[in-house]
Amino acid sequence: MASLDEDEDALLTTNLTSASAYFARPLCSSELQPRQFEFHPELNIMAVGTCEGDVVVLDWEKNQILQRRIFEAEEDRRERRSILALSWLRKNSRLLLAGSSSGKAKLYRLDNKGALEMAMEYREGEPLTEEMTSIHCNCVDQLLVTSGYTKNVNIFDVETGQEVREYNGIHEDHINICRFANNLPDILLTCSFDNTIKLWDNRCSAQRPIHVSNSKGGNVMVCFSPDDMYFLASAVDNEVKQYTTVDGSLHLKYDIEPINSSINYTRSYYANDGDLVVSGSSNDDVVHICSSSTGKIIESIRMYEGRRHPNLYIQSLRGNPINANRFGVLVCYRYSDAPYEVVDVDLNRDSKGQPVHLPYSIAAAQQLTQDFARQIDNPSFYDVELVADDGRRLRAHKAILSPRWPWFRRRLTNLKPSTSLSAGPGVEELHFPDLTRAMLHTILHFCYTGKFSVAEGFAVTSGTRFPDAAGE
Repeated sequence: MASLDEDEDALLTTNLTSASAYFARPLCSSELQPRQFEFHPELNIMAVGTCEGDVVVLDWEKNQILQRRIFEAEEDRRERRSILALSWLRKNSRLLLAGSSSGKAKLYRLDNKGALEMAMEYREGEPLTEEMTSIHCNCVDQLLVTSGYTKNVNIFDVETGQEVREYNGIHEDHINICRFANNLPDILLTCSFDNTIKLWDNRCSAQRPIHVSNSKGGNVMVCFSPDDMYFLASAVDNEVKQYTTVDGSLHLKYDIEPINSSINYTRSYYANDGDLVVSGSSNDDVVHICSSSTGKIIESIRMYEGRRHPNLYIQSLRGNPINANRFGVLVCYRYSDAPYEVVDVDLNRDSKGQPVHLPYSIAAAQQLTQDFARQIDNPSFYDVELVADDGRRLRAHKAILSPRWPWFRRRLTNLKPSTSLSAGPGVEELHFPDLTRAMLHTILHFCYTGKFSVAEGFAVTSGTRFPDAAGE
């Protein structure tokens, strides 16, 4: 949740967990040389891009390769380029975008058996960008954005492959990553080694960012939180910061110590539906698990029992979108002919696969959020009703709303007894003549869970006036 008690410091103490304290296994490491991977948002599979130019579909639960396709038909495997960019589409998650370091991109379709068939080769096999570093689709599957070792970003129509827009020279150094928002189809982020992160609205004709956020070091990674309220930026040497999307202001800095290395490339991602952040760096073998509410390290785990060689570092990582407290880590062994492997890490089990009790700060906070969320639609012991513009009512609890919503707290003395026939004794009401029921439900969901979830029917007009959390 976005608001916690002041005594949380006592709960979120940093622990370095030994490699044997959790379950970890390499995924088909003898058959793959993975360079990138992306979990499917709904199925127990992941897409893997290899150093040898293959696109692989892997069942991470069964640890089984379902299909392996060659991206470019070069007879000499040494001429094939690594697959560095992968993105599952959002509305039609059976479609997968894949991009090679050559700059070329393809769209694949996944069948019910896990096999891939090519749906489109963009630009008839010509590069979309120079030395592609990332590809990403927006939330309505209409646009894809690419970045490479240039200062430009290109946006294309997913269905036709036609270029829609090119942002030229928008950074002073090459753009490492570009990402669309999770719920806003025209909003995107770019980050660069020029020490800036920029937010763009593709509806604006001017080539000018909405806002610019700055870091001390070059930026390696950026991504939106699941609800798009924040974005997470990872700069060189464990500089991990969370910014507010609305204005780019710094929300919090994560408590990960630097090691004073200019080549310690750090990557961080949200996990557990945004409650946690997992972070790792290229000069370390430790994954830090942090609270996204406070930035404090909850647990630090060393990778991993069964590793092939002690000299290992973290190349990249992703939170598992299906199983809480589980994530994938791309590790790299120095001085090895087969350096890469993806490791499945499950904090819910010990090294022998037996269930374990998670640290309080992970398990209990997650359960607390779920319990509060259930009270929104099925409130027990409610004592206030919020009345929308059409007279419909939402039941709530003053003890929860008061600390979470200062505007509401200041109006506690203005509440009147409920006029609803179904209301019990002591229940009061507060009218919102300018807000629909959907708007009120969205506000309640945030107050109870700390997450922004737009309710069905939510629409904002130019005359809509919201109660400000800080003032009028």
